[in-house]
Order: sequence, then C-alpha cells, then structure tokens
Amino acid sequence: MNLEHIRTYLTVLQSGGFRDAARQLGISQPTVTLHIKKLEDSVGQTLIVRERAGCFPAPGSEAFVRYAEGLVRLAERARLSLQQPHLTIGAAGNLGIYLLQPYFRSFADQQREVARLDMVIDRNDRILDKLESGEVDVAALEWWDDRRGFVATVWREEPAVVIVPSDHPWAGLASIRPVDLVGEPMIGGEAHTGTGRMLRNCLGDIAERLTIRCNLGSTEAVKSAVRAGLGISIVLEASVSDELAAKHLVSVPLNGVRLAKRLYVARSSSLPSNGLAARFAQHLER
Repeated sequence: MNLEHIRTYLTVLQSGGFRDAARQLGISQPTVTLHIKKLEDSVGQTLIVRERAGCFPAPGSEAFVRYAEGLVRLAERARLSLQQPHLTIGAAGNLGIYLLQPYFRSFADQQREVARLDMVIDRNDRILDKLESGEVDVAALEWWDDRRGFVATVWREEPAVVIVPSDHPWAGLASIRPVDLVGEPMIGGEAHTGTGRMLRNCLGDIAERLTIRCNLGSTEAVKSAVRAGLGISIVLEASVSDELAAKHLVSVPLNGVRLAKRLYVARSSSLPSNGLAARFAQHLER
C-alpha cells in the first residue's frame, strides 16, 4: 500500500468528497480518483461508497480506516524521530492514572536530551495493539499475553483490596472470609483489566460465584458507586488511597487471602537495549 494513497483516502473520508479532498491536498480531482483506485486495487476491495450526502467507508472497511489512520500517524512519528528524540509510553488505564505519573516525571527529569515524552492511557488490550503497531514504544500493563517479538518483564505486584462504603456492616470488621463475598452485589469497572484473572487465581471457584451488579467502565465511577451504597468492589489499592485516608471508603481484608495483581512493562525486542524504551523499562524496574 502506498502511503500517499492512504493519506488521500483518509482526506476524502474526512472532507466528505473527492473535490474537497483535492482542494485540501493541493492536487487535481482526477489525481484523487487515481489514488483511490490504486489503493482499492492494492487491497482488492472497494473502500469508499459515494452517496448524495458525501463519501463514506464501504461496508466492512471500518477497521481498515483505523489501521490506515494508524499507518499515517506511525509514518509521521518515524519522520519526527529522525529530527528529535521522542518516546511514547502506553499505559493501561489504572496504571496511567494512579501509578505511573511519578515515574513519568522522574524519567522526564533525568532524560534531558529527550525533546518530547508522551503518555497514552487506554484499555490494556488497546495498549497492546498500539505497542504491536508501533504507536507506543513501551507499555505498562495489567496483564501480558506472551505475544512474540517483545520483551516483557514484571514491574511490580500491586495489592488489590475489597472496598465498602463507610456505613457498610463490614466496615468495622478486622477481616471477612472469601466466601462472604458470594451473594454480595459487586460493582465492576473498566473492561479488560485482568481483575477477573486475578480473582480466579486468588479465590479459585469462589470467583465464579460472585454477583456483578453492573460494570461502570472506570475506577472513578466504581468508587462513586460504592460510596453511594450500590455495592462493593475490588480495586487496586493505589486507586483508593485518598478515599481510604479520608475514610470515605473502607478496605476490608480477606482472611487468609492476599489479593495482588502482577504488573508488566513491555517493549519491542527489535529496539536497542540502550534506547529510550529500554531505559524507561529499566527505570520502572528500579
């Protein structure tokens, strides 16, 4: 696939038509048409449909649009990398929000030659995709799937806790039994965080018997829901440190069970061992 043709294709979709795309790109409309035809020939499929309201992705090509956008972004990053040192760190949601910021700051302070340091925060599965596509150089992850071509090491084991509102019957208890969780309405947070894996590893078959009342999509929403009495939850301890200190929430230990999630840092094995990505991974591990 020709990168110039891909840029033309995306401009047609963004502008809504061949004529407007030609004007934005500073080329003729027949040239735009030729670029689209060559791109479609190269993939063997129609990519654009024309309607009165404008031009739209052909049915079944929505994923191709996302990949095309990623290719253009990656090409721009490749070009900029020749002009100035640049590192993009990917972080699974809770890690980027609650854990990674001090390390990001201290690394930035140490690497004075780095012209730009960025962080991308997203779901764990999406950060993995960005790592594989080259959109991020190094990733901090809540789980790792052993994909080939990457170096992944354990960063740390982060404790997780059962949280309840301050007026919950468990709030004054020294501990509860793991089986006590069964039947208690629980609030789930962001998808694809690996919390289910952790619970299966730590709780065994009890994990399959837990009652999830709802999934709210973020830890911040979970904390608000628990404070409102909608249920209890299990979250990374670092994500509720402020609420626990202020006694807005209470953590209840599980008798005989230590909840902890193994966190990872990963980078491409093709990157130099003394490059910025490797240095950031080493910075976390230290």
